[in-house]
Amino acid sequence: MQIASSASVPKLANNIIVIFVLALLNTLTTYVAADSDEIPESIYFKDEELDLMGDGIRREFLLDVYQIGFYSDVKDMDKLVETASEFPLAIRIKVLTSLLPDDPPSHWVTLFSKVLNEKQFETFVAHYSMLNEGDILAINFRPEKGSIINIKGERIIKIHDAGFIRTVIDGFIGSEPVSIDLKESILGS
Repeated sequence: MQIASSASVPKLANNIIVIFVLALLNTLTTYVAADSDEIPESIYFKDEELDLMGDGIRREFLLDVYQIGFYSDVKDMDKLVETASEFPLAIRIKVLTSLLPDDPPSHWVTLFSKVLNEKQFETFVAHYSMLNEGDILAINFRPEKGSIINIKGERIIKIHDAGFIRTVIDGFIGSEPVSIDLKESILGS
């Protein structure tokens, strides 16, 4: 067994510190970039400009999975939550990882299976499996028209029932959200 000389111990410690600092900087850079560049402050929805009401990043363990933004012309998030089906609403979910599983997370399966018919649900699952890092899942809601789900810019499902958007909102910022941290981030932004 070889024992490290006293001269090599500081060098080893310095190397470990450098590796740790580089890893930390990479994590912070990724986090800041995701917060500032991924979700715009406003989007155009048909003929109106909708403002970002709240956003957050879904994390599982140390992995940033997706970033979500809620957009509306309502200026108060509490009012939006209470009266969601009365105002135009756009939700943008941007995939932040290449490690996304082929199947939707169990919370999403539960959420979407409540409000989509069998054919719509199968369509959603099939398109979900094609999502890659950088892709956008968009949900657009208009009170008089219902909701449209787009994945990668392609319209895949139209839902006429206003209950769909209420269920989606509840799934992210309701009493049993997909993530408490994500809910707090969305409501706190």
